[in-house]
Amino acid sequence: MTTTLYTPANVTKSSKGITTFVICCRLTCPYRRIIQLYGTDHISGVTVGNEYVLNYLTSKSSDDPTDANGLVAAAFLQAKIKDTRDMLASLNLDKTIPVGNGDAGSYTNTQILGSVDYFMSNIHPWFGHLPVDQSATWSEFP
Repeated sequence: MTTTLYTPANVTKSSKGITTFVICCRLTCPYRRIIQLYGTDHISGVTVGNEYVLNYLTSKSSDDPTDANGLVAAAFLQAKIKDTRDMLASLNLDKTIPVGNGDAGSYTNTQILGSVDYFMSNIHPWFGHLPVDQSATWSEFP
């Protein structure tokens, strides 16, 4: 069995209605402890951010991960990806653990893709409102 450790994005609203998205950097400490306790045999990667770009762009009324808002989201993620890589490197592990990102559909850009070892596209047939017998073909590419 392989495990991917997720660093989720948190969404908070201030009293002024401003939405911010913060990746839980403090979670790198528990991850550090988990890796130190259990080793790396069952870890295939660490995924930083889950639909962060989608949520950030939605908060900005945008849907283009390559526009100015997408670049802001990318810069934020790139810093968190670097923090995660630095944390992993500080452990002097017996193997290199890939660091990746996951987002909805095609909500990524070259800045993010250039910073990660893998990208996971979150695509779910129920978003297409399909019956179960058609769901397997929903994510096929021509």
